[in-house]
Amino acid sequence: MLATPTAIMAAIGNATRHGFLVREGDALERLAQVRRVCFDKTGTLTTGEPQVVAVCAGEKDVSEDALLAVAGAAEKRSEHPLGRAIVAAATEHAGAAPKDPTSFAMVPGRGVVAEVGGRTVYAGSAALLAEHGLAIPDALGRRVDATRAEGATITYLGWGDTAAGFIAIALAISGVLNPVVGALVHNAGSVLVIVNSALLLGWRPRVR
Repeated sequence: MLATPTAIMAAIGNATRHGFLVREGDALERLAQVRRVCFDKTGTLTTGEPQVVAVCAGEKDVSEDALLAVAGAAEKRSEHPLGRAIVAAATEHAGAAPKDPTSFAMVPGRGVVAEVGGRTVYAGSAALLAEHGLAIPDALGRRVDATRAEGATITYLGWGDTAAGFIAIALAISGVLNPVVGALVHNAGSVLVIVNSALLLGWRPRVR
């Protein structure tokens, strides 16, 4: 008669020592039936720090390396977390800090406008490019849609009259993610869904 209550109390005590608070024994028993687990993403399964995850050059005659270098220079004076992530990626890739822009201006809620290498560069949202008459090629737009579907935030790069490409940025995944997911899948056959207010990602074994 006492075996089940004793086991539940011992389990609650053990969970507490590991930082988990269980309000009642019934909730602990119901965990045996759980097949899906949802976590708040930001700061829980991610580090909370954005990082560049992809660089995509468009139809202009520019390589992805050159696009990242231009983006790093355009964003060098930016204080926005996404801008700092681009500068960090450009610095790491080139092994040196990006060049200073000749001029720089923040456009609140849109991005930045900078003079880089003798040309005016727009880095930011699609709205920023549209406001300055830059078109986004259909092929580039389709690649943006596919990248957004994977949970990334997009920073467009453009000069002249069209977009030159885009930088995809996402929050860095915490190193604890794989062990946690692996344990859940191995022990309970669970499916992990990472969520926040605007992001829903299905976990796959290839996530790093």
